[in-house]
Amino acid sequence: DGRGKVFSAVGPFRAGKDEATVAGIEALLNDTQVQRILRRSHHALEREEEWIWNQLIDREKARILNDFGEADRIRGELKSKGVIVVKDERRWKHQDGRSGPRPNAGDKRRGGEA
Repeated sequence: DGRGKVFSAVGPFRAGKDEATVAGIEALLNDTQVQRILRRSHHALEREEEWIWNQLIDREKARILNDFGEADRIRGELKSKGVIVVKDERRWKHQDGRSGPRPNAGDKRRGGEA
């Protein structure tokens, strides 16, 4: 079912750690409740990135239609959520370190949105 596999690779962490510490960390990471929380967090990040992608598509569509007010509004909303649109690199960056390519106006939307 995938439980225990998400964080089972504790190997790189082992260097210089006593076995009790490693065993405690492995037990924590394999705990069912912790796994549930980590999976929810992962899904929340995926949904947020889908939202970012879709907002960037809407922004590109507004720019093509010369609706710069709407494009600026979307950029402002993205910025309020920690997302910076990097024009020269055709990328977006989030304040938490995530980044990705900027879509074109005709790219397919992601997630459940139409």
